[in-house]
Amino acid sequence: MQRVYLASFIAGLALATGANACPTYSLTGTTYSLTGDQLYSPDSFNVVAGGQDDLRTCPQPGVGYVTTAPDFTFYLSEMDRYDLLLDVVSACDATLLVNTADAQWHFDDDSNGNLNPRLELRGGSALNGRVDVWVGSYNGQYCDATLTLETFLSSGGGGGGSTGVGCPDPSRPGPSYAMTGQQLSTRHSLSITATGGTALSSCGIPGTGYAAAMPTASLMLSGMVGYDLVLDVESTCDSTLLINSASGMWFFDDDSNGNLDPRVTLTSGLEGRVDIWVGSYSGSDCQGTLYMETFAAGSSGGTGTGGFTQGASLAGQWYWEAISRPITINANGTGHDGVNTMTWTGPDANGTYTLTWSHGYTDYATLTGSRLEIVNNEGYRFGATRLGGDLENPPGSGAPQGQPGNSATVLEGAWTIDSFGYGGTLTFDRHANGWSATVRFNVNDFEEILQNVQFDPVTGEVQFYRERGTQHYVGTLSGGEITGMFNRGPGTPYDSGWSATR
Repeated sequence: MQRVYLASFIAGLALATGANACPTYSLTGTTYSLTGDQLYSPDSFNVVAGGQDDLRTCPQPGVGYVTTAPDFTFYLSEMDRYDLLLDVVSACDATLLVNTADAQWHFDDDSNGNLNPRLELRGGSALNGRVDVWVGSYNGQYCDATLTLETFLSSGGGGGGSTGVGCPDPSRPGPSYAMTGQQLSTRHSLSITATGGTALSSCGIPGTGYAAAMPTASLMLSGMVGYDLVLDVESTCDSTLLINSASGMWFFDDDSNGNLDPRVTLTSGLEGRVDIWVGSYSGSDCQGTLYMETFAAGSSGGTGTGGFTQGASLAGQWYWEAISRPITINANGTGHDGVNTMTWTGPDANGTYTLTWSHGYTDYATLTGSRLEIVNNEGYRFGATRLGGDLENPPGSGAPQGQPGNSATVLEGAWTIDSFGYGGTLTFDRHANGWSATVRFNVNDFEEILQNVQFDPVTGEVQFYRERGTQHYVGTLSGGEITGMFNRGPGTPYDSGWSATR
């Protein structure tokens, strides 16, 4: 009887000690009160990552070490129409633990790259109220870190979210494997789950079916000169294979490996990180195996390439006769007309390119010189001419070609911008070596410096990135107005409209 009492006492002591050495929202961290509108411009906070509480012994999710009290306690309001992105940049292997207003726990380790964490949270019930944040470290080490919060207009999807939701995102590494070309000359295999997730047709990247936001695997490749890389999948469902190479090119395949399984051969873009998504055609998950093998360049194991790669033959600006305005076709298998987005593949064995548009039409095109002959899925026939001249006087108008229709002076200066309902001032400045621009939204009266500002006076295309590169804006200047679309971040669809007028 005495031994039972002693054991019970020791067990109770262990439980009490564990409870005292775990993060708790009964304590508060450094406190801030912020609104969704205020966080529409990113806000950063310095912090020391690390702690003494081992999450492996705690009821909360995750690994690594955090402090008992939160590092930060945020009181958030007016969050109903926003998603919240939290990410950390640190000098060590940092982690991120969050308890949202609905008392749910969220954890991440490495989704921000370079051993840093990132979480995307959704839903008014999760974000309106108190949100506690712990910035920890994987191995208990302490280091300087910066936590950044930023809101985006909500993409929907209900309550508290995670980094697994959204379009395939090459900025987020998956489980990483370092390999050399020589090592892969012996066939390697990896047990995987072919996952559903987001429909690729909504993501502005090539392919069909569904894939997750985070790669199934990230290959860190070296010594690949003189090799081709063959990747194929065997699974229990209709799986797909999406790849972003080290050079940033997209590749996709569905059924080239037989039995509704995919196969892709890469002949370039192999030195560095190669991200791989094993998805599914129907959106359901299933078990499978990913195989990887190198062959001498040009041989590819003697079994062909499978799938498709996007060539540069269509890349450029085209005057699209069906809409009487220019469109942009990118070499990576994407494109847009300033309003709608598109993915393209080809040519197939018959020399036909397939262009699938976000508005529902599919165009089938054959290329002869600088001319495309096109028929769409409803039988409508038209053509397109590669541009090298005047958009104000398009090909076929009888006007002389070759003179820019949008001189740089047309863009320069201040514009009134409407970005998905947010008004403000967009200002372009021309310099000897290019362009710079700023935007000031009325909602926060904060001037943001825009990044990678580009303007093509021949095509009228304008593009830039919002601060920190989180949103990519693309538009076309025509008749004193800029109209276009933007996305919410790397790998997300261009589904939000913007315009600017004088």
